[in-house]
Amino acid sequence: MSHDPIPQTTDALGERERAFHNELYSQASWEEGPRSATLKYYSAVKHNREYFRDLIAAHGAGKSILEIGCGDGGYMFDFARTSARVCGIDVSDVGVESARRKAEELGMHNMEFQVMDAEALAYPDATFDVVYGAGVLHHLNIDRSCREIVRVLKPTGVAIFTEPLAHNPLINLYRRMTPNMRSANCHPLRLHQLRAVERYFETNDITYHNLISIAAVPFRSFSNFEKILRGLERVDDFIFRTVPYLRRHAWMTVFLLSKPRRSGVN
Repeated sequence: MSHDPIPQTTDALGERERAFHNELYSQASWEEGPRSATLKYYSAVKHNREYFRDLIAAHGAGKSILEIGCGDGGYMFDFARTSARVCGIDVSDVGVESARRKAEELGMHNMEFQVMDAEALAYPDATFDVVYGAGVLHHLNIDRSCREIVRVLKPTGVAIFTEPLAHNPLINLYRRMTPNMRSANCHPLRLHQLRAVERYFETNDITYHNLISIAAVPFRSFSNFEKILRGLERVDDFIFRTVPYLRRHAWMTVFLLSKPRRSGVN
């Protein structure tokens, strides 16, 4: 595994993004990091994260996959035994080095990690069958990153992402009250940005998650938490299906994008 030099960034935001995530991945555990106070809320996204992982596993079996914003390896280790080639990039050199060490310790020789700018990928055209990321697009310039994603995807490839939305007033209030938990580049997606992502692909399947189901969080230590969460998720599904306007107030989305538009976007 090659240890590439840290790419140079010219803007202050890029340097602050790297510094934020270097600090994050320097912590002994997530419980000690700047996002520790938010961990309880992620109990509510358990099932949509499972759905997200299942999509990647299904489309990436025996194929080449790339995670954008891999941090210290995260999801990648879930797929290393079933995918032919597993690559990960991140702006954080601390995260990437940690992922490399873990892969070496586990003897996973089909894994590659590089410090790289997601808006200027150093891979040839049509390299990957799957490009995916969890909560990364909303840190990037949508057009520059999407152009790179469709460039490195094979014509039959797919992109799979899970991202937060920016329209729920209560969630936005919490974000304003806890600015130190997020990097300077963190801008949850607005619907027009989500539509901009879709334009780079001919087909899409977008699901919306976590409206009422966030209310399950206070019950996360209860023995019947799973039942409560599932029940509230069914309410969410009904709301999003019958009142499409309310989809904008979802906390999270998962989207499967296929048939990349290699010739560009009109």
